[in-house]
Amino acid sequence: MTKEKGLTLISMIISISVMIIISSVVAAYVLKTGLINNAKTTVEEYEQSVRLEENSLLDISAAINKEEGEKTSKKKGSSTDGWKTVEQAVGDGNDENLSKGDFINYSAGDWTLEEINKLKEEGLYIDGNAPTQAFTFGGYTFKGDENKNEETITSRDQSVATTSGINLYSGWRVLSIEEKNGEKRIRLIHAGVPELFYFTKNKSDTYRSEYILSSGERFNEYNKDIQGKILNSRNLDMYIDENIAEGASFITYDEAYNIDGHATATILWKYYSTRGLNYPYLLATTFNDWNMQMVGESGVMHHVSGDVCIGVRPIIDLKTDVVLKETERTKGFEYGEDIYYQTWEIQ
Repeated sequence: MTKEKGLTLISMIISISVMIIISSVVAAYVLKTGLINNAKTTVEEYEQSVRLEENSLLDISAAINKEEGEKTSKKKGSSTDGWKTVEQAVGDGNDENLSKGDFINYSAGDWTLEEINKLKEEGLYIDGNAPTQAFTFGGYTFKGDENKNEETITSRDQSVATTSGINLYSGWRVLSIEEKNGEKRIRLIHAGVPELFYFTKNKSDTYRSEYILSSGERFNEYNKDIQGKILNSRNLDMYIDENIAEGASFITYDEAYNIDGHATATILWKYYSTRGLNYPYLLATTFNDWNMQMVGESGVMHHVSGDVCIGVRPIIDLKTDVVLKETERTKGFEYGEDIYYQTWEIQ
């Protein structure tokens, strides 16, 4: 027997011995912990693998959806204007613990009769009920309206009543924290859905809807309906407190996608995101001639065709010199465990 063959045989014997020892240890462990627990672990591992596969399929579907939408929507896209998203705020140090999802005591104020009448004049509002006419908003009315239904809201900080009975959050949460040239910009998103919007399924009504929802910044060539009637875009200045905010807009596909960095469900397996509300809402982004981008109840992103009344969510851009003070922890949704978010007060 050569030296090389001898070494190989010794290596094989050692390997087999190690395998026997490991097998014995594993067998003893199984007997000790019980076959039921072992079977339970196997089932849990299998279920987890199924979940991962489902997520992978959803990711693939979402990627195809996003690519196809970008090809067909002809949208200009949103500009970052040099702002870069950061994990935490920068600045004077009093808000260094600020995180996405935290609650901010911003107030967009109550609806006034003058604001409601202006929306009516522009053809964007009928009454406080859920809208049923093309390109109109609803679900709210002015404070002091004696004819309003009990569930109709009057504050822009509130969420509209849902037909499903889901109680949505009121108020505002941190959407993103951005930095440019040493300055910070905090963007807020409504914690629920303060308005409803109705869009129809005529060809290219999706572009008309994006024109309206983007305050006329995109697809202004679609400023007429199918009969040739002029459409007014939606102005969101009523959401801006000029002392502390400088911009307002309805959330787009890219902004919703960037909340989690993927398009799959967010209200799953003890995980909660500011994107998923357990209630669907529209995104101010066209998918194609017949469909608008949207966020479903679980937070998964897909698209929806017309003839639908659906929620919309505003975003507020705070001024860069806003100072925040940490106040208290707020209990969030429960998905198997309690989740808490910090509350901040604007000074």
